[in-house]
Amino acid sequence: MDYYLDNNAVNYLFENSGYSELDLIAIRNRLRTAVTSGTFAVIADIVLLNEIIDAAPSKPAKCRKMRDYVMEIVGPNWLLPLNERVQGEVRLGRPLQGQERMMTRSNVKNLQQSASHLILHEIAEQHFMTKQMLKKEQEAKRERLTSIYGTCDLQLNTKEWWQESQAVIADWVRSYFDKSKVVLGLSDDPLTWPEPKSIPSAWHLHAYKLARL
Repeated sequence: MDYYLDNNAVNYLFENSGYSELDLIAIRNRLRTAVTSGTFAVIADIVLLNEIIDAAPSKPAKCRKMRDYVMEIVGPNWLLPLNERVQGEVRLGRPLQGQERMMTRSNVKNLQQSASHLILHEIAEQHFMTKQMLKKEQEAKRERLTSIYGTCDLQLNTKEWWQESQAVIADWVRSYFDKSKVVLGLSDDPLTWPEPKSIPSAWHLHAYKLARL
């Protein structure tokens, strides 16, 4: 069985979990032993490293420990970047399965060799720009939804958004397809594009974006 490691899980393994430092060390060691013995595998996305790097200026020593621990327990089990997963799903016309979702051994080796302060700093700079773009995109979508549903009763309006969530997410995925036609290998004719729900990596990303609103 595979377990997905995200930023919240890593934070709880190192701090803010209600356990003492000694207890957290013991928990991390138990997880390390379980992975080493093959009891289960831990998988992660490069985004996790980016999020650790984001916090590095305020907690450099702890973030180095987090980075090294994550690299150790994830080992070779790194997911392809999101855009590559979407490309694969579009090309195959189905969800990726098993090793199809994962980075190649050579790319994992490059990632492991790149886990230096200098290279990760460059990645962090790129991630910062991506986050700024995402923030602007989220603000634009929030403004669009509130212009339709209003803001006077947040709880009621949120329910209304989610009553139409499937249509909203499908619309956002199609917009993503339109902006990414060349990268995804799609034609100019939207009628030939895959159904949004048939590309789960894109669908779940935009469902997450709607949830964040």
